[in-house]
Amino acid sequence: MRSASPRTASLTAGGSASIDRSDLLAALLSALLLNAAGPPGLAPLVLLALVPLLLRWAWRRREGTLLWSTRYGALFFGLFWGIELLWVLRLVRFGLWPLAAWVGQVAVLALLGGLFGLLLFSVRRAPIVLGAPVAWGAVEVLRGDALGPLDFPWSPLALPLTEMGALLQAGAWVGETGLGMGVVALSGLLAAGLYRRVRWLGTGAGGRDPGMKGGPWTRWGLAGLLLLGWA
Repeated sequence: MRSASPRTASLTAGGSASIDRSDLLAALLSALLLNAAGPPGLAPLVLLALVPLLLRWAWRRREGTLLWSTRYGALFFGLFWGIELLWVLRLVRFGLWPLAAWVGQVAVLALLGGLFGLLLFSVRRAPIVLGAPVAWGAVEVLRGDALGPLDFPWSPLALPLTEMGALLQAGAWVGETGLGMGVVALSGLLAAGLYRRVRWLGTGAGGRDPGMKGGPWTRWGLAGLLLLGWA
């Protein structure tokens, strides 16, 4: 039986690198909520959309690995953008070019999701309310400034805020990336408050506190203060 290479061993050391059904369910739920929030849609859902994704990540980060986190991020981005860009397939009724364009775009964006997962794992010792926005913001800047054709007018998280004027105004100071990071921070606080209370997201995971002090009401209270101050 062949032994794993040193590189593979370093990526999988200390835990599992596989994606399980709970990972898939959490990523799919967040992808659907985020798509439902996009205009014309239910804009307030954007404030909750990433909670399942981050909650599941918090549960698995103790026994998960760098490779798992990278795969998890790629899975989420692939699901979200696969749904978001279905309009590409409707450009013509039949043909391989729209299909190839859709697959190519989703694949590149899934790679960015893998980068998000990698960055998130690299700052796993920080509270999730800090680490997740930093990882997301870095990927948004890369997508918006370095990948020309993938530079959309708004980031996926900032777009629904166009229907929420009180929250959109902060964009004058922090820009679209800052707005997205604010949404991720809010989701991180909500996920931290739900930690150990949504049992199905903890199935098969060792569990580890998201790195914040205080009980759930403290974390939910901080989420409320963030939203109130933002508005």
